Amino acid sequence: RIMDYGKFKYQQAKREHEQKRKHQASELKQLRIKSFRIEPHDVGIKRSKARQFIEAGHRVLFIMMFRAREHSHADLGEQLLLEQFSKPLADISKTDAPPRKDGKKMTMTLAPLPNLKQILAAREKEEGKRKAEEERLEAERKAAADLERITKIIPKSAEGELDEEDDPELDQED
Repeated sequence: RIMDYGKFKYQQAKREHEQKRKHQASELKQLRIKSFRIEPHDVGIKRSKARQFIEAGHRVLFIMMFRAREHSHADLGEQLLLEQFSKPLADISKTDAPPRKDGKKMTMTLAPLPNLKQILAAREKEEGKRKAEEERLEAERKAAADLERITKIIPKSAEGELDEEDDPELDQED
C-alpha cells in the first residue's frame, strides 16, 4: 500500500504527544531529617508536607542523616521512620522501600496507593456531609435562640402586662 510518509510521521508524533499529555509523571520528592532526635513539632511539619506530596500523586523519599555517635543507634532512626511517618500515612500510601541504612544516611520511600483518588474523593464527600450537618445544627440553634427571645416578649403583650417602657416598638420610634 502506498502512503504519505510525512502524514504517517505527523500522526504518530501527534499520538505520542497525546499519550504524554494524559500520563502524569509522579516525581520523587525528598524530605531530609537531620537526626532521629527531631522535635515532635518538626515531625508534624515533615509529616504534613509528605501528606501533601502523596496526595498530589508523588512518591516521597525520606532521608535521615546520622552524625557522630548516632550511627550506633540506627534502630532508633528506623523506629522513628516507621512509627512517625509510615504508620500515620498508611491511609494514603504504601511503603515502597522499607528503611535501609546506607553509610551516613537511612532512606525510606513511600508511594501513593493506586486507588488514592477514590480515597480522597470519599474523604471529601464525607467532609462535605459533616460540614452540612454542622451548618444545619447551627441554624437550628440560632432558630431556637430566636424563638426563645420572641417567647419572652409575646406572653407579656398577649396578657396585656406589657408596659410602655417594655414595648420594643415604642423604643424604635424615639
